[in-house]
Amino acid sequence: MANYFFDTITAAQQAAFTDADTLVFANGATATAVSVAYVPAVGASPARIDVTYAGRTISLNPDGTHVNGDNFLSIFGDNSKLLIGGGSASATSVAGGTAGDAMFGAGGADTLDAAGAPTTSRATRVPT
Repeated sequence: MANYFFDTITAAQQAAFTDADTLVFANGATATAVSVAYVPAVGASPARIDVTYAGRTISLNPDGTHVNGDNFLSIFGDNSKLLIGGGSASATSVAGGTAGDAMFGAGGADTLDAAGAPTTSRATRVPT
């Protein structure tokens, strides 16, 4: 398990990022200020999940072994959570807490539970 800082994570680290790793955001960042886009594979370019904050975008592998809902760990100074469903067709269940979390569902029958607090939720169909 490695900790990667969003501001400094390299392309090689992004490619190697797994669901055992943690993505740490700068002090002052909040999960609801982050945007997530599921990008389908095109030609030789593999599918990816783009995570954007403060003008910087990183790309993570959407394979369930790399980014997978409850296993995806992010750290924000306000204790909010960034919960990202993987790009696979399997179902992912994620639940927000009480700190203004951001949840993104994708392929499969994902469940987003925002009952805990004010939460930003988005479900995105991942093109195949």
